[in-house]
Amino acid sequence: MPILPFPATDPRRADQLIDEYDHLLFGDWSVDPHNIVYAAERNPFDVCAHIISAASRYEEAFKIVAPVRIIVSSHAGKLLSVGCFLAAAQNRQIAVAHVQPTAYDLRSLALEAREPKHLVEMWLAGEVYA
Repeated sequence: MPILPFPATDPRRADQLIDEYDHLLFGDWSVDPHNIVYAAERNPFDVCAHIISAASRYEEAFKIVAPVRIIVSSHAGKLLSVGCFLAAAQNRQIAVAHVQPTAYDLRSLALEAREPKHLVEMWLAGEVYA
């Protein structure tokens, strides 16, 4: 179940990712387009909710066959990755696997360095103020 960022800072980002990984998604992995999930790029709780919902459906569908273990990989975006970790923290049947890129495109890294950065602060546990 691929999760694509939408809405995103760049409204065409999901389309660009589909174009870039078309051969992998629809060729090698045979992903049904109905199984693509869109989650808000800057909202890790949206990603978390989608993953937990999908895990619940898989657990229900396959409980007759065997126990289900869902493994998600962290995403390129930090906030999307936080959503994966939140889902794993809430549901013991979800695990997070680390997947590293095999190559870097230095031109895209140079373009990203010029874009303004958006800082995000997130308090996940404990007292906010003492």
